Amino acid sequence: MTFPIEHILRRTPPRGSRFALGAETDRTGTTWAALLVLQASAFAVVLAALPYPVFELDRYTIPKELVLQAAALAAGLLCLASARRLPVFAVDLLLAGFLSLSALSALFASNGWLAFRALGVSLAGVTLFWCARSVARAGWGAPLLRGLAAAVVLGALTGLAQAYGLVNTSLASLSRAPGGSFGNRNFMAHLVTVGFPLLLLVTVEARSRWRFLLGSIGVGVAAAALVLSRSRGAWVGAGACGVFLAVEGLWVGRLLAEDRLRRRMVRLASAAVAGLVLALVVPNRLNWRSDSPYLDSLTGVANYREGSGRGRLIQYGNTLEMAAGHPLLGVARGTGPSSIPGTCRPETRRSTPVTSFLPIRGPAATGWRCWPSVDCWRSCCSRWSAARWPRGHGAECAGCRPPGPRSPT
Repeated sequence: MTFPIEHILRRTPPRGSRFALGAETDRTGTTWAALLVLQASAFAVVLAALPYPVFELDRYTIPKELVLQAAALAAGLLCLASARRLPVFAVDLLLAGFLSLSALSALFASNGWLAFRALGVSLAGVTLFWCARSVARAGWGAPLLRGLAAAVVLGALTGLAQAYGLVNTSLASLSRAPGGSFGNRNFMAHLVTVGFPLLLLVTVEARSRWRFLLGSIGVGVAAAALVLSRSRGAWVGAGACGVFLAVEGLWVGRLLAEDRLRRRMVRLASAAVAGLVLALVVPNRLNWRSDSPYLDSLTGVANYREGSGRGRLIQYGNTLEMAAGHPLLGVARGTGPSSIPGTCRPETRRSTPVTSFLPIRGPAATGWRCWPSVDCWRSCCSRWSAARWPRGHGAECAGCRPPGPRSPT
């Protein structure tokens, strides 16, 4: 028995899976309402925060999680109301297995509050993934992508507004500037890094000049926010995205074969460089301790002997000890700080307890048996992406032919 990996999006509804439970989603008013919920929730998650400094980062994370879960509930109900069939693919089975093992791990967690809180975020994320796919299959994929890209730019703008003192509000954390509405410059930079490929995709596929101009400005804003954040993890992630784009897009996909697409790529690169230069030249209100803070951060990316680099190695060690001590179900997602191994030194428990690096923290959170399902899910998405972007697709990307709806994932 073989499972279908994923369907290729078309204007007409594709043939259903052998595991289909009913008719597929139509382009109805409820699906359009689900699109609005997804777009609005993207902006709401970026802006959600509370003006209570005593709660530190919780005043940012808890409101954002609440918005995420409310959006997942609303969008899920709307998509179910407009669905006449629920096709199940291999990706869905892998995600369901991951959620099942995560729930089982949460039942045996040492801190139920943290475990079920993290489980709620996972459930909401998977639900939004399914809703976004349903919306895209109904023909609303392009508007959804544009909304998500705009939310990424908005997150970068909140960081820039704090860096240049454009907005004075108690919602921004002064100790971790420029975090904007995220309360931490690393969080803001990580969002921009994750959303940067999406922003590039939307801009390259823009069908009009003014949309391409807006996208180019967004690329410049995102690049400036990344530079000012001094987040080395975000810099490494952005560099990895650039390498993947160069290999998969420019070399394998031959995106530079089309003149119009080549011009757009050059303009986007120029916009990113312009944003970087402006971020370094224009004076800001960030009080760095060093005279050359950005150069120090760049040269310290691979420094593992002191500072945060040394702390990362301690985090990796603590997390791997937890994974070895709980190989079956893990310590449950979100409970890392309360499940630190007893062999760790007291000072490392307080300062750098566990890592957020997914390949290491994943097995510690959900057990080693759950991690192959995540790898299989990534493999399915990679195979779908390879099938979705064949050779010679550059003309369609550049807007010479009207592209079909894109998957928001």
